[in-house]
Amino acid sequence: MSFKSTGDFLCERAKVEACLKDINSWMLSNNLKLNNGKTELLVLHSKYRPQPSLDVVSVGNTQVSPSDETRNLGAIFDSTMGYERHISEICKSAFYHIRNISHVHRYLNVESTEKLVHALVT
Repeated sequence: MSFKSTGDFLCERAKVEACLKDINSWMLSNNLKLNNGKTELLVLHSKYRPQPSLDVVSVGNTQVSPSDETRNLGAIFDSTMGYERHISEICKSAFYHIRNISHVHRYLNVESTEKLVHALVT
């Protein structure tokens, strides 16, 4: 949902809660369950403007506060849609795996080591 940062946040909060209620109803009608404990709220905004002051949103019986960042399908999103944290995590993971390959490469021939590195990169 989109709304202006200078708008009425009580009204916007009610819209978000109504949308979540509709999502929950749809999920129940399709034999699915919305896990309130795993639900996160990410308010996206420009890094050049102040963050909207949307405090909490009710999801069922749970109060959800906005997060600075969240993970979805392995990607880390932050409130300004910057990818610094995501890139940092990818680099950290790649370095970890390359370091593990460096520990075992002396037990492998060159062709097997190349295959491991190519598999990691692709």
